[in-house]
Amino acid sequence: MKDRTLGKLGTRLLHSIIVTASIIFIIILLAIISIRLFLNENIKGQRSLDAIDETATQIYQAVNDQIIGQRGYCITGDTYYLDTYDLGVEKYKKNAEDIRMQTKIFPLLVHKTDEFVEKGQYIQDELIAPLIFLTDKDQGVNTALLQQSEKALEEFRQMYSEYYWLVEEQRTIVRNTMRRKINTILISVVIAVFFTIVVAVIIEIIILKKVIQPIIQLSNSVKAYTEHDFTKNVPAYKKRDELSELIGNIDIMRSQLANNIQSLEYIANMDALTGLYNRRYFNQHIEEQWKRAIARSEPISLILLDIDHYKKFNDTYGHVKGDECLQKIADCLKQHNQFPDKIVCRYGGEEFCLLLNSSNEHEAEKLSEEIRKDVLGLKLPHESSPTHEFVTVSVGVATVVPKKGSNPNDLILMADEALYHSKNNGRNQVTLYKNEGVGE
Repeated sequence: MKDRTLGKLGTRLLHSIIVTASIIFIIILLAIISIRLFLNENIKGQRSLDAIDETATQIYQAVNDQIIGQRGYCITGDTYYLDTYDLGVEKYKKNAEDIRMQTKIFPLLVHKTDEFVEKGQYIQDELIAPLIFLTDKDQGVNTALLQQSEKALEEFRQMYSEYYWLVEEQRTIVRNTMRRKINTILISVVIAVFFTIVVAVIIEIIILKKVIQPIIQLSNSVKAYTEHDFTKNVPAYKKRDELSELIGNIDIMRSQLANNIQSLEYIANMDALTGLYNRRYFNQHIEEQWKRAIARSEPISLILLDIDHYKKFNDTYGHVKGDECLQKIADCLKQHNQFPDKIVCRYGGEEFCLLLNSSNEHEAEKLSEEIRKDVLGLKLPHESSPTHEFVTVSVGVATVVPKKGSNPNDLILMADEALYHSKNNGRNQVTLYKNEGVGE
């Protein structure tokens, strides 16, 4: 085999890099052009849906105008109201034709549009017009017809509301179609770029005796593992040699290390007795959600609950039964664990807490009362409790919309004060913290 000079190797590597970079540049350029076209298509679709939404509103208003005109004329006999009615009729006719044309490109809307327009036409022709005709003939108000018009109008309002949400659903379809096409382009780009890089790497591996590149990739993988990123796979290497064994052993190490770290994180965040999140995780989670609530100007609620006379329960039934009591109440609370919007934690010995994102004080108070009743519904006997024959809980609830500079401890103190009020006021109750004081 002839010796390869450094110059030739460098030239080959440079040619490989230039070709690879040129192919990737062309792929990315084509992807950018395609994505721009899809974005324009989405904008066009959204504008068409804006027009449909506006036209539907005009139709709804036109029917209302006719109703106003009819009622005004029937009540006063003033022909001025007939102008309002006539304008409503003209407005309805124009917009009914427009919306049928506008929805032709949206099959999902066509049938609903026909129902919507036909309902409005029915109200116009079969209910409003006859009432005006009866007034013209001085025949008085037809109560049955009037009641029928009221019912039909309410149905029309409901159809308008449903139509609005159907348009919103169509908006989502248009957006999702755009995203799907863009994702297809991006996946194609990734595949094409990956293929190009793979070809270039293969050439370079051949040039560099098919060894250097796998070692570099393996080094990168190991570096990722040291940073606890176990999603990066070890490089593919089909030769049966020491390097193959090294790569295989590192892959085994990656799998075992990932499982061990995941298990440690789970153990560190969970309460062993109840299976709920522990106080450590609660402290971490409330800090994250507090920042999120500040950024979004959304409310955040905290529910603290304490088992009433738990010490007496332990003294009466023993610590084993006490642990079983905690576990049963924890199982009752687990149904409300909807990470990350709702998390249930064991806050202390016999204390639990629920952290609720985007929940106002009414929702939090309602949930607290449900929990109180659910715990009572467990019917856990507590013969030494002066409060009730069964185990009960006292609950404190607090809700805030946090501001910059505020601290999660403020919310904890509010909920704790509300809990204290529940316990001091007879237990087995829910107290909602108020800024001006604690109220129930």
